[in-house]
Amino acid sequence: MPCAAPCNRLPCDKRCTEQLPCGHQCPGLCGENCPEKYCQDCGMMNDAQVDMLDFKTYGEIDLNDTPVIFLNCGHFFTAETLDIRAVEISGLKDMSTQLAKGVPHCPRCRTPIRQYATQRYNRLINRAVIDEMSKRFIVTGQTELRGLEEKLRMLEKQMEGNRAAATTACFTSISAYDEDRLAAELTKQLEARYKAPAKLQANILRFQKRVDKRHQPSHKLHEATVYAMQQDRNAKLNSAFAALSLRDTVPSSERDHRIISGGQMTLLKAECLSLEDKFHILRTIESDYKKIATSVRFPGRSPRQLVRPFLQKCARFVIDCDGKKLPKLAVEGTLCFARIARLYITSGLIEDKDREKAASYSDEAKVMLENAKGLCTKKFRDAEMLLQAVEESMKLLQREWDEEVTAEELATIKAAMLSGSGAFATHSGQWYNCVNGHPVCSGSLGTHITSAVLTVVFSSQLGSMVC
Repeated sequence: MPCAAPCNRLPCDKRCTEQLPCGHQCPGLCGENCPEKYCQDCGMMNDAQVDMLDFKTYGEIDLNDTPVIFLNCGHFFTAETLDIRAVEISGLKDMSTQLAKGVPHCPRCRTPIRQYATQRYNRLINRAVIDEMSKRFIVTGQTELRGLEEKLRMLEKQMEGNRAAATTACFTSISAYDEDRLAAELTKQLEARYKAPAKLQANILRFQKRVDKRHQPSHKLHEATVYAMQQDRNAKLNSAFAALSLRDTVPSSERDHRIISGGQMTLLKAECLSLEDKFHILRTIESDYKKIATSVRFPGRSPRQLVRPFLQKCARFVIDCDGKKLPKLAVEGTLCFARIARLYITSGLIEDKDREKAASYSDEAKVMLENAKGLCTKKFRDAEMLLQAVEESMKLLQREWDEEVTAEELATIKAAMLSGSGAFATHSGQWYNCVNGHPVCSGSLGTHITSAVLTVVFSSQLGSMVC
């Protein structure tokens, strides 16, 4: 097994059969280090209380029934005391959907149990270390994701502010009769205009690659564990079967998809912003300068051609978020779908042959918005704001096709979509699992997380929250 991998075998509960230097049998458990200065027969430390269940001293217990475990802090207890009070071992149950309760500690002095002191709790210690690495990974990823969303907000303001000037500048400087030159100049300006959105999308894609589950610490450890067990040439058949039940080493990143899905949502928002801007500019060109409309080239493809693949991507994202119990992101993805579907309908750029397709987009958006309205009843951050945006989107889709959506009508929807990630606290505080099984840090509790001791809160108040 590689270093730091949680063991997939239960520890032995039998008393050690080795002898101490004094000639008496070791009082510890099989597989643990034999303590030389803790012999019960020699009367060493027999007054120490080692059974915190029946409050018995070291001299009163029967070591054949209850062997003792010796910790790095100098205290020692019966195995039952530590198993129940400190670590609560209950077999190799599947804990892949739970946060580790922290590094096991001494019930008397609260000193964390070290790996070199006892082998019995290394499985839980390693799980706690893995979860700590995953938590730090989540914190770093969420911080970077916030930065990307802030850049997206700034880009939206910038593009909305100079949209009118994007086409009028070359119209005033080039004769309207020079159609070829005007089309070429417009194409050149559009290429320059969409460099910033393309750069932001590239940054988001690089972020997604960095936070992909293949690159997360827990997943790397899981793959290393499986590889090591497969490469063990001396492994017997039972070891091979043990590898098939390697349940506790399932990477914890797979139970928390918010960073990866949050990056996907940010990319959808960026694509939505560019597509919306392209529709506005194309509508201006076809309305005022129809002769050159077919000669102007948008970076990538025409916004008409981008609608269908974008809506398909949104629909797949919403389904994926539903499966991962991420209601906030599912609602945001639905708003992106409805926003572009409505824009396509009211753009005035639909040909007669595409009206049936546009109607299907509208019907699909209505169904998705109804589902999103139901998701907004769950307790997640910004749920009320998103509910208001959903209801506004539903009203817009009920209107006539030729009614253009004004900037004021879109303000509520955009405010909800670009309100920031805000999915969960990520700086300092106590970690717990929400009802969807996602690790959440409650920063309001004000407890700083250290690598030594991790405290997890499981209260009815916190546990009822949805991230």
